Amino acid sequence: MSVLLRSIKLAAIATILCIIIAYPLAYILSRKQGFQKQTLFVMVMLPMWMNFLLRTLAWQTLLEKNGVINSILNFLHLPEQSIINTPSAIVLGMVYNFLPFMVLPIYNVLSKIDKDVIHAATISEACTPASVRPAPITSTSRRRKVDKAFIKHSCTLLPLGCICQP
Repeated sequence: MSVLLRSIKLAAIATILCIIIAYPLAYILSRKQGFQKQTLFVMVMLPMWMNFLLRTLAWQTLLEKNGVINSILNFLHLPEQSIINTPSAIVLGMVYNFLPFMVLPIYNVLSKIDKDVIHAATISEACTPASVRPAPITSTSRRRKVDKAFIKHSCTLLPLGCICQP
C-alpha cells in the first residue's frame, strides 16, 4: 500500500473515531449547566494549553518499549506490547490531539438548538432513546453552510494535514 493511501486511511480512521467520541461529548456539554459544564470544558481544553509537539512527545514516552504502559503491563505480569511506531499509536495520537477541534465546533452548533425542539421530538415519539438522538443530528445538519464548512475544515482536514506534513 502506498504511503499516501496509508496516510489517508489513518486520517479517515482518526476522523471517524473523533466523530464517535466528540458528538456525544459535545451533546453532554451542551446540556450541562454550572460547575459540571465548566469542569467538562476544562477537561476538553486542558490538552490544548500545551504545545502540539509536547503532547505528541508525551504519548511517545507513554507508548515506548520502556514506557509507562509497558511498565504497568510488567507489574501486572502481562506480556510487553510493542505499541510505538504502529498505526494504532498514530491514530491514538491524532485522536488525542484533534479531539478538542472536533468537540468545540459541534458543541457550538448543538448549544444553539432550542430545548423545545428536543422536547417536541420526545413528545412526538413514545420512545425517548429513539426520539432524543435524531433531533440534534437532523437539526445540526440543517445549520448554515458556514457552520458546516467550519466543522468540515476543522475536523476532517486537520488529521489529514497531520499525516501529510513532510
